[in-house]
Parts: sequence; C-alpha cells; structure tokens
Amino acid sequence: MKLIEKIIKFLSSPLELLGWLLLYGTIKSIIPYYLQKTSLIFSSALFQMLSENWEGIIAISAVILTGTQIYFYKKHNKLSVKPHLDNFATSIEKDGYLEYILYLNNNGLGPADIESFVVKYNDEIISTDNAQETQQIIRNKIAENYSCENYVGVYTKGSVLPTNEKNILLKIILPISSDEEMNNFTAFLDRFDLIIEYKSFYGEIFTISTETFKRVKKL
Repeated sequence: MKLIEKIIKFLSSPLELLGWLLLYGTIKSIIPYYLQKTSLIFSSALFQMLSENWEGIIAISAVILTGTQIYFYKKHNKLSVKPHLDNFATSIEKDGYLEYILYLNNNGLGPADIESFVVKYNDEIISTDNAQETQQIIRNKIAENYSCENYVGVYTKGSVLPTNEKNILLKIILPISSDEEMNNFTAFLDRFDLIIEYKSFYGEIFTISTETFKRVKKL
C-alpha cells in the first residue's frame, strides 16, 4: 500500500514529474556527447603521437621487418643444406655365391659432417676413434665365422659425406648352398648394429641408428 501511495503521489505532482523527465533527457543527450568527445581526444592524441615520432616508428617497423626476413632466410638456408643419411643392404645370389653389400647414402641437400661412428657387436661397442683399427676389428669378427672375401668401410669424427654420394660400408662374398646357410649368415649380421651421429653446415645434429645389417634385400 505504501508503494502505491508513493506512485500516486509522484504522478500527482506534474512539476516533479517534469523535472525527472528533463533530467533523464539531459543525461541521455550528454552521455553520447562525452563518449564522442573522449573518442576524438584519444584519436587526436594518437595522431599527435604518431606525427611527433614517425621517424622512430618507421625505424622500429624496419627492424621488425628485417628481423622477420632474416629469420625466414636462415630457416630457408638450413633446409637448403640439410643432410639426410640413409642406408640399405642388398644381396645377390649367383652361381652358388652370395654377394652382400651394405651402403651408406646421403640423399639430403647438403654435406653430412660425421660426429661419431659407432659399431656394435652383440650389443658391445667394438669401434674406436681409429678407422684402421675399427676396420680390422670388424674383419676379425667376420673371419671368426667365415673364410670369405670382404671389404669394410668406416668413418671417423670429421669425415664428410657429400650430398648424393653412396659409399660401401660392408661387402661380403661367400658361398651359399642352402637356406640353412643363408639363415646362419643372416643371424651373424643380426649381431651388428650401427649408430651414426652427424651434423649439417649450420651445426644441427642428426642421428641414424639402424639395424641395416639385419635387413637383407634380395634382388
């Protein structure tokens, strides 16, 4: 009841009602004006700041643009000289003999700088920092199991394999007369493993850890 009485009293006073309406209309017209005024002031200040510091802004923009260009230029250069080492083995049976060859191939876009060349036999490292010693150790392992013609190629730290170059890591020619002998030879190759760490011209490090000795591809 008190609320209804207040509303009736409020409506019964035309002057007071008119005052409230005028106040509402004034506020409604002033707020957009001040919002527009504030926007104009901000725009003016921003324009003045840009006008007074245009040389610095241009310089900063140039630095940002140059930095972006350098980043993409270096990224492109790294990709354009990135090496990629791959290896594969082949075997050819002819006239009772098996010719097994293991290749190391750089099919990337840049030279591969060898950082480390590790050969394992029965999970133990048998390679050394001396290429000739490593070759002889591997040949001794072969001689312990087979009397055959063979060739061993190894790399040491600092060796470089150019792009699109394919070299022989291992070549063995031995008589094979049965599937059992072939299985025994495959089991012998399974004892070896090879891990090569190499880097690109920009110092990026890559690793190839393979069981290529175990993969014999018949032609």
